[in-house]
Amino acid sequence: MIDLLKDSKIIICCGSGGVGKTTISSALGVLGAKSGLKVLVMTLDPARRLAAALGLDHWDGQDRLVSRYESGGEFWASMVDPEGVFHSFVEKYAPSEVAAEIRSNNIFQQISTSLSGSQEYSSLEKLYQVSSLANYDLIVLDTPPAQHAMDFLMAPQKFFSLFQESVVTWLSKADKASGTFVGSILTKGTQVVFKALETLTGKVFLTELSTFFKTVRTLAEPIREHSSKIQSLLISPTTQFVLVTSSDSVKLEEARSFFQNLKRRGHSLSAVIVNRAFPEWALEGTDIELIAQDSELKKMIEVFHRVAKHFESAKEDIAHFESQLSTRVYVKKVPELQKQPYELDNLNQLADILKN
Repeated sequence: MIDLLKDSKIIICCGSGGVGKTTISSALGVLGAKSGLKVLVMTLDPARRLAAALGLDHWDGQDRLVSRYESGGEFWASMVDPEGVFHSFVEKYAPSEVAAEIRSNNIFQQISTSLSGSQEYSSLEKLYQVSSLANYDLIVLDTPPAQHAMDFLMAPQKFFSLFQESVVTWLSKADKASGTFVGSILTKGTQVVFKALETLTGKVFLTELSTFFKTVRTLAEPIREHSSKIQSLLISPTTQFVLVTSSDSVKLEEARSFFQNLKRRGHSLSAVIVNRAFPEWALEGTDIELIAQDSELKKMIEVFHRVAKHFESAKEDIAHFESQLSTRVYVKKVPELQKQPYELDNLNQLADILKN
């Protein structure tokens, strides 16, 4: 894994929710720092104990130095604030007289916080901003939790489509006073549609929508430009994807589908990390037959055999999954640790496992 980290500028940890992406991302950050790199790990919503370990429990918006290493490397951490990313974008690209109106618009507030894809897009926008500054040797991005990993990659396209010139121009032709869409571009049929929308949502909503698209016309070109640059960043040779999954057969199938989608889109999947692939005690092995055969211990032995059988089955699922990957994709199986790696010492332990 060290060679992958040293040969990359950006590592994107992706995968479906519940597989430990944030923990693995943090451990990769530790591993990179131990090898002498200045690394920033960007995450969205770490668990409370992990946030404390990363110095993000009282985050002030600034990158936090987590640890320095004898190698000269540094491990930094930061959180992505979707609303803050959108607001800073508005401040930078909208005229001052328009920026306040955009920020106060209810539609903009919904887009920046609740719209499907807003977390994904803001993560990528922040990644683009930070990578442009070139303050770090390596940036590790922990992607937002999602039911489907492809949601992350589709986010720039969604926002690009939303701000196409034709859409913005069409929707911004409205009568702000009445809240109804007018103009020569509207056919009689279109007027009927918007009349129906007005009935369902009310004039206030249509007025908000109209005002939003009128004001954000100043942002349409920067958003389209950034979406294009983000797409270029994602297919850059120095941007590598690390797919995090688990030994669960459903998660492995989701990972296989995601791998195929990555290939179709021209992205480079360099490694797959199968998290919690087997229990930590399996690293050293256990001679169960040496245990005394009293009644209580017999019950424990039965449990042991059931657990062992489960992980034997999982091992077969993982082997089948590996056979479907490209031979150029590195696969690392990580044990389920007895202690959750939420402390820095435990992250160091996990980083050592990823190294070997």
